[in-house]
Amino acid sequence: NQTLFLSIILIFSNIVIIFTTFTDISPFRYCIDILLMTISIMLKRELYIYKNFHLTIDFSKIFLIIFYLLNNVVYSIIVYTTSLTLTPLINQLTKKPNLEYFHKERFPYLQKIQQEIDKNKDIMYYQENLISLLIFILLIMLSSKIPLLYNIGIFYLFPALITIWISLEKLIANIYQNYQTRLLDQYIKKLIQKNQNQKVQNQTFNFLLLEIFFNSILLIVLFYCIPNLKIAILTILTILLLSGRSKDYIKDQILTFILLIIDLVEKKDRYTFDHSYRVALISYNIAQKLNLDYKNVDRIYKSALIHDIGKILIPDQIINKKGKLTNEEFEIIKLHVKELKNILNPIYKFIQEIVDIAELHHERLDGKGYPYGYTADKIPLESRILAIADTFDALIIDRPYRPGFSFQKAISILKEEAEKNKLDPFLVDLFIKIIPQTEIIESIKRVKTMLKIYQGKIIENIVGNLTNFIDEII
Repeated sequence: NQTLFLSIILIFSNIVIIFTTFTDISPFRYCIDILLMTISIMLKRELYIYKNFHLTIDFSKIFLIIFYLLNNVVYSIIVYTTSLTLTPLINQLTKKPNLEYFHKERFPYLQKIQQEIDKNKDIMYYQENLISLLIFILLIMLSSKIPLLYNIGIFYLFPALITIWISLEKLIANIYQNYQTRLLDQYIKKLIQKNQNQKVQNQTFNFLLLEIFFNSILLIVLFYCIPNLKIAILTILTILLLSGRSKDYIKDQILTFILLIIDLVEKKDRYTFDHSYRVALISYNIAQKLNLDYKNVDRIYKSALIHDIGKILIPDQIINKKGKLTNEEFEIIKLHVKELKNILNPIYKFIQEIVDIAELHHERLDGKGYPYGYTADKIPLESRILAIADTFDALIIDRPYRPGFSFQKAISILKEEAEKNKLDPFLVDLFIKIIPQTEIIESIKRVKTMLKIYQGKIIENIVGNLTNFIDEII
């Protein structure tokens, strides 16, 4: 409510400044400019071109330069700041939750996690746009000191402005990211840096060149069209806004559907009731404790949600088997991590990052995990976190073939796995420090209480298995 109140005051103040400073500008024109800028900010998104090849479109930069050239710098800044404040208010009123399929009454913690991630995302939104505005002001100040720029022609001026602007944004973003990385623990810092390779950097450079070229051409075209076709351009952009879908929107809709499938998988087996949700909760808390940025935290949390979707193809008689699995049955169980990517293959490009993390949650540092037998140098930080969360939940919750271990016993087993170079020792120690958190304990206690309802049935199954075992010996 405070944010809403302050936003309304800022918008109203800008309107007053406009009408007292620019008396020759009609209210209608100002409103159209505000709408154009607001829609242009909302249209900033990454578009998928081919496979993992994407292109960032940012109309707000284009209109900010155009308004500056057609009016002046003060007018363009006021229009931009008004739209910058108005955009989150519109999004707040119109958007649905990122992940719509929540069992609020059954597992309320996910809603809290998503709210915290959204809050950090909103903070990043203001940071990025304010930095963009400051770069624009800096460029205008520099260009005023170099009159020659206005004599070399618009076709050279526009690409120069866009190139410098986008390049400075990327540079500042990299500096900020490096600064954030330096604040991390040295061990975690090395793991993150290990995942960054030269191939990705080269791809980023190619994407940057394409983004500069595309936005430069678009700016030149709109500059000559907008004075006479402002309403038509506004209409076209509005249609694009209503019909287009951003990468985040597509990803969240896909995850909403995946959560429906996961819920069906876990309802097949009461022993894995809310397993994916608890693994997500534990993974989120570990990532938060590591002080990772919100994008990494979001990736880890969402990869934990989908990590067991491959089990939908595993036969029920194997998943619910009361006794020890045979070697053949265990090999079938191991297929669930590979089936994860096979099931999601048609939409893999939209959620590639989280699928790649989830696929490796059964890998172990000594190379004896599955599906690929990766050793420590190939297992990313995110997958190591999932491995610990998944292992702990599997230990603590009752299974068809054994009751759940106590907290002390489960933690003892985790330590042993770390000493054997299976689980990451640093992350295990960190997890042990955060395990007393109320949310994790409460979630597990609720499930263990629910399973007690079936205690008689469990005992009956154990006795039945023991009888069969004795019969076989006799």
